[in-house]
Amino acid sequence: MLKSPSIHKKNIKKGTRKFSIINNFYPKIYYSIDEYQNKDYNSIMEDLTYSNTQFLNRFHKSLFLLCDGHGGDKSAKFTIENFPSIFSKQIIENKKIDNIEYYIKKSYEELDELTKKNNIINEGNTLTSIYIDYKILYCSNVGDSKSIIINNEKYINLTYEDKCYDKNEKKRIEKNGGCIFNNRLDGIIALSRTIGDHKLKGNGLISIPHIKKYFLSPLDKYCIIASDGVWDVLSENNIFNFANQCNNCEDLVKKIVDESINLGSQDNISCIVIEFNWEL
Repeated sequence: MLKSPSIHKKNIKKGTRKFSIINNFYPKIYYSIDEYQNKDYNSIMEDLTYSNTQFLNRFHKSLFLLCDGHGGDKSAKFTIENFPSIFSKQIIENKKIDNIEYYIKKSYEELDELTKKNNIINEGNTLTSIYIDYKILYCSNVGDSKSIIINNEKYINLTYEDKCYDKNEKKRIEKNGGCIFNNRLDGIIALSRTIGDHKLKGNGLISIPHIKKYFLSPLDKYCIIASDGVWDVLSENNIFNFANQCNNCEDLVKKIVDESINLGSQDNISCIVIEFNWEL
């Protein structure tokens, strides 16, 4: 049951500003994370994040994850705790297959199977991941936690919003025996792809991610990853404008979360801002 809004102190998990020094041809990576439970409306925090700017102990590799759980926080916690090692294993053990997209897809599928084996049946979560290797960025997602790139001139969408009302997703679900009712799969879940939710997995709900490969350039300033607690009240244009008002990732992540609260978001709110510094 939703509680009435009240004045309260923000409960922030403050992100740190870190960087991986690569070399003069690749960007230094800074990041900041802000998470807010929104306790007036949510009894638990189902949004979770992960960050590592020395993934696989390499300065040029970074991994960022954002999950938005539903039905509880077990599935999201399991994802954050296990996806990095699953993905690491895929890269290390499949060196003959030089295909990051393949590693990502297999990692999502393995993670989903492990949630089932660990009896996480009635819960699920979105998962948006950003993997950066030198100047190549791979964004993958299931669900509606979105990510964008912001450069000097515009924003660029990296994710595909997995909603049941999407024409392509609806067609795929119905082809696989699922039914869309009130823009929800079997009238239950609004998402068309998730980790977990195994009672619906035979009806068109899948864990195969959308993957986008993006080549970073010196025009790129930020990569934003945020849960729907942000996107329900802010547009990509809003965040692009905020980026032009802020000096760094700490200022920008605080601006995004503060504005989401001020505009009345009633969900958990989480945001990761990755900053690219191209200065020699």
